Amino acid sequence: MTYLIKQNKPSFFSKKILAAIVFVVLALIIILVRPVQDIGSFVLSPFFAIGDSFSGTVRNAPENLKSRTELLTELQNLEQELERLRIDRESLEALTFENKSLRMSLSLRPAATAQAAEVIARPPQIPFDTLMIDRGKDDGLESGNLVLAGDRVLLGKLGKVSQNFSIVILNSFGQTSLSGSLTRTGEALEMRGTYGGMEAEVPIDFDIEIGDIVITEHASSYTTAIVGSVEENKSSGRKLALLSLPVPISKVKIVFIIK
Repeated sequence: MTYLIKQNKPSFFSKKILAAIVFVVLALIIILVRPVQDIGSFVLSPFFAIGDSFSGTVRNAPENLKSRTELLTELQNLEQELERLRIDRESLEALTFENKSLRMSLSLRPAATAQAAEVIARPPQIPFDTLMIDRGKDDGLESGNLVLAGDRVLLGKLGKVSQNFSIVILNSFGQTSLSGSLTRTGEALEMRGTYGGMEAEVPIDFDIEIGDIVITEHASSYTTAIVGSVEENKSSGRKLALLSLPVPISKVKIVFIIK
């Protein structure tokens, strides 16, 4: 029996040969497209980039440090400016409040001819039951002129009058006496200052109550005091009424003087 043996011919394009051809083609493309001197740069470019970044950081370190110092200085300047603006704002608010108070006070100017004056000192800067105002003889003021806190509120009268300022003696000043009457009943009574307030002693059957308003008996009636308490002394048959000024003196900023 005869067997026919078929021989396999080696493939020209084996895997190894094909890989070699591909490598050669790629090498030719790289050489033709990019010059030889650029190949090294292309391969080493990541290392060059890292080196450039490091050298740039070292080179710019003084400038970065200088910029940081400048930023800190600018921040300090901004903080100082902010503090100055805060102080200016508070000053403006204070001036606005003073201006508002002045306008409100001027709106209460008495109908009669009156000289407005600003209170420049009060207790405890000066003796209690007194005020100092910024008007005096140069403004035509005289001792004894009536001093009002508003259209119908009487505080007292001028005492010492100098060229540019005057002292107001409040009705609550010790041993000051003043005649008045109750608006509710029309009953007359005599008041005297007690250093800080006033008092009036009346018969036990005198009709007087807490909250009663006392007015003066001048040609023009002014509110002078408000009854704060009433104490009875049955053994003496008398009542003692304690009174206060119509307005808090600590809040009076503008007064009016009736010449």
